[in-house]
Amino acid sequence: MTKRLEAGTFSWPKPGEVQGAKMRLAPEALAMLTDGIDLKGASMRPWYQRD
Repeated sequence: MTKRLEAGTFSWPKPGEVQGAKMRLAPEALAMLTDGIDLKGASMRPWYQRD
Protein backbone atom coordinates (compact mmCIF):
# COMPACT_ATOMS: atom_id res chain seq x y z
CA MET A 1 0.00 0.00 0.00
CA THR A 2 1.28 3.43 -0.87
CA LYS A 3 -0.24 6.70 0.29
CA ARG A 4 1.16 10.20 0.15
CA LEU A 5 -0.07 13.08 2.25
CA GLU A 6 -0.32 16.52 0.68
CA ALA A 7 0.99 18.03 3.92
CA GLY A 8 2.05 16.84 7.36
CA THR A 9 2.83 13.29 8.43
CA PHE A 10 1.01 10.14 9.40
CA SER A 11 0.41 9.70 13.13
CA TRP A 12 1.90 6.20 13.33
CA PRO A 13 2.48 4.39 16.67
CA LYS A 14 5.97 4.65 18.11
CA PRO A 15 8.06 1.44 18.35
CA GLY A 16 7.75 1.37 22.15
CA GLU A 17 3.94 1.42 21.93
CA VAL A 18 3.84 -1.86 19.99
CA GLN A 19 4.76 -5.22 21.49
CA GLY A 20 6.66 -7.47 19.12
CA ALA A 21 7.10 -6.99 15.40
CA LYS A 22 3.39 -7.03 14.54
CA MET A 23 0.49 -4.84 15.49
CA ARG A 24 -3.21 -5.55 15.14
CA LEU A 25 -5.07 -2.74 13.49
CA ALA A 26 -8.75 -2.66 12.63
CA PRO A 27 -9.51 -1.75 9.01
CA GLU A 28 -11.30 1.37 10.25
CA ALA A 29 -8.24 2.49 12.23
CA LEU A 30 -5.97 1.94 9.22
CA ALA A 31 -8.32 4.01 7.08
CA MET A 32 -8.31 6.82 9.65
CA LEU A 33 -4.51 6.76 9.98
CA THR A 34 -4.01 6.92 6.21
CA ASP A 35 -6.55 9.76 6.01
CA GLY A 36 -4.39 11.74 8.44
CA ILE A 37 -6.52 11.40 11.59
CA ASP A 38 -4.55 11.30 14.84
CA LEU A 39 -5.70 8.31 16.91
CA LYS A 40 -3.82 9.25 20.10
CA GLY A 41 -6.30 9.41 22.92
CA ALA A 42 -9.08 8.06 20.70
CA SER A 43 -11.11 5.07 21.82
CA MET A 44 -14.05 3.09 20.53
CA ARG A 45 -17.35 3.80 22.20
CA PRO A 46 -18.64 0.86 24.26
CA TRP A 47 -21.82 0.75 22.17
CA TYR A 48 -19.92 0.58 18.87
CA GLN A 49 -19.38 -3.05 17.93
CA ARG A 50 -18.84 -4.07 14.36
CA ASP A 51 -20.11 -7.58 13.61
